[in-house]
Amino acid sequence: MPGKAVRAQIKDLTSLVSNTFHLPGTGRLILETLLATKTALSVKDLLKRVKRSERSVRGALDHLVAKGVLLRKVSLTGRKRLAYLYTIGPMDRIVQVVRGEILNQLESLERLEGTLHETKVPG
Repeated sequence: MPGKAVRAQIKDLTSLVSNTFHLPGTGRLILETLLATKTALSVKDLLKRVKRSERSVRGALDHLVAKGVLLRKVSLTGRKRLAYLYTIGPMDRIVQVVRGEILNQLESLERLEGTLHETKVPG
């Protein structure tokens, strides 16, 4: 189990990424779990740890993989079935992805500001 300082850093990183991408609670829990375990986990393992529905977990995983925060690796189970293992992406990649999203949000805000500035307010 990570120490107190590491747990605080995990919470901070999880909050920043979650707020930036407007993640629901399940996505936040998945991030915290993967950051704390520092190992690849299957959907089955994540379901046990985050105690959320499979649909919610799979949706959050798909979203986090699409954003580039998580990596998905194909593996084979003992019964020769395909399974996915999920890990946190490299930290520099996460910083790059979060920075890009924040810049996109800032550009949207600036466009709205320009539009609202040009619109005359009745009064």
